[in-house]
Formats: sequence, structure tokens, C-alpha cells
Amino acid sequence: MGRRTPARFRPDAEDRIALTHYTCPHGAARIRREGVIRPMPQFHLEGQPWIWLADYQCRRPGSENAKRILGFWPEEPDDCDKTAAGVRVSIRYGDLTFWPELKDRFPEQWERSCAVRGAKPWFWWMTHKPIELEPQ
Repeated sequence: MGRRTPARFRPDAEDRIALTHYTCPHGAARIRREGVIRPMPQFHLEGQPWIWLADYQCRRPGSENAKRILGFWPEEPDDCDKTAAGVRVSIRYGDLTFWPELKDRFPEQWERSCAVRGAKPWFWWMTHKPIELEPQ
């Protein structure tokens, strides 16, 4: 599969696209119970609140391969596997930021995300806006 870039994948701002938010099992249960994913402060991105999303669906969430592709750095605490569960969402394209577009704003974190062997930062998207889950 080739690299996805905004030039190849650019719906209209109002179009909705399906992405996956990866989290730990208890985080996924809370999200499903509350019906919303809320932005959380990201210590490595100046404490700004973001939600991380991926246009990659792991065949085996929680596997070492999933952790690499989703960019979880080896020094992150292992007490809560944030790749173990995925919550599929639909979100307005205009509410998203493509992670590679932030590489000049967060150059150190961009370099770290690319340095993880097997990481695929071109699958990563972010938003500052809460995401309401669609009723099942």
C-alpha cells in the first residue's frame, strides 16, 4: 500500500471519513459508555489537547507490530496498552489535521515518530474536537 498524503486523499471539508482511535480496553469501555472521545493533553505536544486517529486498522490490536505502526515509543509506560482496542469513528475531514503537516511545529516529536522502526506516521490524523460516537 502506498503512502497516503493529503494530495492523494483530500475529500471536501464537510465529507465524513472513517478512522480508528486506538486506546486501552478500559479507555474504549469508557468511550463507548459516554458516547464521546475527548481530546486529552499530550505531554509531548506542549500539553495541547488532541485526539489521535489512524486510517489503519490493525489485524491484531495490541501486537508489537501494531505498536510500531501506530508509533508507540518503547519508553512509554507498559501498564496500559493504548493499542489494545480500537474505536471506529466517522469525522468531518475539515476537523482533522494530518500528523505529517505538523512536523515543522513539533520537529522533535516528528523525528521520534519516524525513528521507531516500522512506524507509519502517514496513517496518523489528529483533532482538537471531541468526537461523538454514532449510535449503534
